[in-house]
Amino acid sequence: MDGVDIVPESVVHSYVLSDQSQHLSSLVHGYRHKEHHLKGSRSQLKDLEKREVSLLKRQQAEEAGLTTKMEHIKTEIAQLKKQEGSIHADNKSILRRRKKLMELIVRLEKRRRREGRREIYRNPPVLGRSHFLWPLRGKIIEPFGTFHDGIDIAASIGEKVRAAWSGKVLFARSYTGYGRLIILSHGNHLYTLYGHLDRLYAREGEHVSAGRILGTVGRGGTKGKSTLFFGVTHRGHPMSPMRFLAH
Repeated sequence: MDGVDIVPESVVHSYVLSDQSQHLSSLVHGYRHKEHHLKGSRSQLKDLEKREVSLLKRQQAEEAGLTTKMEHIKTEIAQLKKQEGSIHADNKSILRRRKKLMELIVRLEKRRRREGRREIYRNPPVLGRSHFLWPLRGKIIEPFGTFHDGIDIAASIGEKVRAAWSGKVLFARSYTGYGRLIILSHGNHLYTLYGHLDRLYAREGEHVSAGRILGTVGRGGTKGKSTLFFGVTHRGHPMSPMRFLAH
């Protein structure tokens, strides 16, 4: 009509269907792309969830480990406090024992003076100059210190103990904390002490020469071992025996 081409209805319908098919194909492709993207996102989410679960388990394990460690630390602190209390009590006991021992020496000297016995020592030791003999040779397993009046020397049971210097036997019997104990008076207010003995070969009041056998080592020394306790006092104060022993 008037030179205008008329497109048949079937052709128009074909064009419409083609457009719709292309549009649907595009939609399907878009949906598939989105589905693929969603699958990747789900996979990532699952990986993240697994990672979070693993981290949570690790965190819980670390927290449990820290809790266990804290319990151990609390237990150790409680034990240390208990040990500290025990050590404090032991130290107080040691100081009381030392005081009683020093008082014993003073009482013995006073009694000797009351009895009118004035001892004349031919060769009294001089503080800072004289060197004592070792009562026995052995390893020192407990040194002189604030809460230890002398030194503990490791020795075998029955080993002979000798006088470090000539003097008079002031005390020779059992004494609490020291086992069988011998105290020698040497003049110049110096005394030597020999503890944890088994047999005593010296008697009270007896004069002994340097190197004379006083007794033998017994049991019940430091930490349950057989040891000799050797102490030196001057004017009622314990002094380190290492200041007097020949090296």
